[in-house]
Amino acid sequence: MEIASGSNKRISADLYNVLILACIWIVLAFINNPTGNFPLNDDWVYALSVKAIVDIGRFELHAWSQSMGFVQAYWAAAFVYVLGFDFWVLRLSTLLAGLGGIVATYALMRNLKVESRISLLGATAVAVNPVYYSLSNTFMTDVPFYFLAVTSVIMLMRELQGDGVKWLVGGVVFSCAAILNRQLGFVIPLGFAAAYVWAQPNKSIKGVLIALLPFAVGALAYQALQLWLSVNGRADIGVAPTLQSTLSKIIWNPLDFAGDVAARGLSLLQYVGLSILPVSGFVFLKASLGEEHRERRKLIVRVVLMVFLLSVIFFFTSVRMPSGGNVLAYWGIGPLTLRDTFLLNQNFPPHPMWLYHAWTAATVLSFLGMLVLLERLWAFVETSFKKLKRRERSPAVATAVMLGVILLGYSALIIVATESFFDRYILFCVPIALVLVTTQMQFEKHIRSFRIALYSGWLVVVAAGLFSVVATRDYLEWNSKRWEALRWLMEEQRVEPTAIDGGYEFNAWYLNKAGSPRGREGKSWWWVEDDEYIVASGPVDGYQEIATFPFRRWLQQIDGRVVVLKRVGEELP
Repeated sequence: MEIASGSNKRISADLYNVLILACIWIVLAFINNPTGNFPLNDDWVYALSVKAIVDIGRFELHAWSQSMGFVQAYWAAAFVYVLGFDFWVLRLSTLLAGLGGIVATYALMRNLKVESRISLLGATAVAVNPVYYSLSNTFMTDVPFYFLAVTSVIMLMRELQGDGVKWLVGGVVFSCAAILNRQLGFVIPLGFAAAYVWAQPNKSIKGVLIALLPFAVGALAYQALQLWLSVNGRADIGVAPTLQSTLSKIIWNPLDFAGDVAARGLSLLQYVGLSILPVSGFVFLKASLGEEHRERRKLIVRVVLMVFLLSVIFFFTSVRMPSGGNVLAYWGIGPLTLRDTFLLNQNFPPHPMWLYHAWTAATVLSFLGMLVLLERLWAFVETSFKKLKRRERSPAVATAVMLGVILLGYSALIIVATESFFDRYILFCVPIALVLVTTQMQFEKHIRSFRIALYSGWLVVVAAGLFSVVATRDYLEWNSKRWEALRWLMEEQRVEPTAIDGGYEFNAWYLNKAGSPRGREGKSWWWVEDDEYIVASGPVDGYQEIATFPFRRWLQQIDGRVVVLKRVGEELP
């Protein structure tokens, strides 16, 4: 169902929707106003790369970094040259990349003929996704990677659809940029290679070379950067340690490894299922409107089998949202990287009963989203297998092969080959899942039912948006008070950073050294030299409180605080 007939009217409608997305994003950004010159999570390590570019004119990589962050470092450096170095400037660069990712999601769905209003809903669902939104207010690599990766998928897809060599060139550039930001981007050219080779009836040398071009350019660029960093002694990122760790687990602890993979796979499905919930209603609508009795019977059989399987999994694992760790937490958005909360497991924000029930509801809703996702995956695999068996080589089949390889390859990497599974890793699965769920949906004869599903989706988006804004605001406010306390210590009390345990980001930013931090006995592991002073969220044994910095938690509607503690027996300042 098109908003208007004709290509010009369609373009006009798409531009209007993109303008709506931009307005939504700008409003969301202004509500939280992510100013404040302090790092969040791991983004301090990528900020060091930006400082190196600005200060000495070259890219450098700290050994603690888990991703390259090469492209976003130069992107942010352009902002720093104009506005000066400040973490809010770095966050501004990520917010703009976040807008690019949202628009790219809309373009991906429209390119695959998803109805414009459903595409707008899906892109907005990404914007208000608490993982995506909160990370857009940091300088982490996840959101810039999302933008680069989705854009490269669109361009390479256009090449498969025969739209010209310019799209291949653009796809090579953006896939290479995605790889240089996060190594997981290698799955994109692999998916393109598989699709392009399949689409060629005659496997010519030229066809094979074109198929391998994005991967070859990405691999050469990545290896060249690795070699350059290594030769100049500026650290590099290798995959060997991770592969060795994974192989060691498979060989020596196969049952534990299988359990870890199953738990990670379930978390992946939970997060992606919850992320696509706003558009899931269209799948239920399509099923209820199905006209072929045989197709409806097959759908019922698939749903019953998956309900049984998921019920068994939930019964034995008792996995609840949030299950992935790092960004989402039972108190809202995290992580709370202070000694008392992160290491001693005390002084956490309260967990009111209504919030407990809210996470229970989120778990149930994630179950529904998983059901929709798995049903669509089943149907997608079944349909694709039939077409592949018939040797059908249409652009639609080639696109399906590409998206399938990317989704499976990326999912396998993050649940099998990564050292730790974090909820933020799932982001790139979301746009592909949105496309998988919403393609080939026509509702011309059922406009009223379509509107019901559309309005229901927007209700879910509004609820997710409220949570994202409030929880992210609490996280930023907590960090703001934490750094206010730390600056009070350093500037007014004249305490050196070497005498402070200010939490992971503080000690990493002020005292980081090459290589991994080595925790001293009885102290936090994050580059702590002396913990005469501790910044915490509450009391800690052996310390006395000397200052309090209160704030208000909007999500729980309670007063919170950050406290400065001094070791008992030491002379007060």
